[in-house]
Formats: sequence, C-alpha cells, structure tokens
Amino acid sequence: MRIGSDELVFSRTLLILDEETAEIEADVHGWIFRFHVTFHPNAEGERVIRQEVEKDHLHLHFNKWVESIGTATISPFEVATLSDGRKVRMMLYHHKVGHTNSVQVQITTGAAHG
Repeated sequence: MRIGSDELVFSRTLLILDEETAEIEADVHGWIFRFHVTFHPNAEGERVIRQEVEKDHLHLHFNKWVESIGTATISPFEVATLSDGRKVRMMLYHHKVGHTNSVQVQITTGAAHG
C-alpha cells in the first residue's frame, strides 16, 4: 500500500492510559523497529513530542497532548534510516477521553536508493 510516494509498512491504533508506556515492535522491511510511547498530560512546558534514543529503542514522550477533539502531527517525521538509505517516517493522530489516549500510529518508508 502506498501513500503518496511512500510505502505504508505499519499502522495500528492503541489505547494507552496517562503515564503508562506502550512497547511496540514494527517490522520495517526485515528490520524490527522498537519504540515506546508514553503520554504525559501534566508535563511542564509546551505541547511537544520528545524523542529519546535508548539502548534498543526509541522512546516517544507526548507532553501535553490532551485534546479530546484530536491532535496530530502535521507531516511525517523521520525516525530512522534503513541500511539502503530509505527514510523511515512516522505520523500520529491522537485524541483523549478522561485518562485514556487513543493514538493511531502510521509508519512509512521512502523509495530505495540505487
């Protein structure tokens, strides 16, 4: 499946309680991309996605994503590069009811080089 010029490789909807961490594995052309997602509604500062590279995974911290009508990334953001040069990108859509966060995660890859 393609979206624009990118290939869709992973798409899931998750329900995650505030301050709980979801641990996700996505098969991206044979490479297992591990990432964690945590929502921090009471974090200090502005609404942001903070990325931390940890030992064997990427941890995405969603600070102040609290909109019940929805919040989304406005364009794909790069999270990795495959050994053949293809960029791995992610987009997210989120809405919240009470302490429950519903997030749709979509991962795509660009065209192979060479």
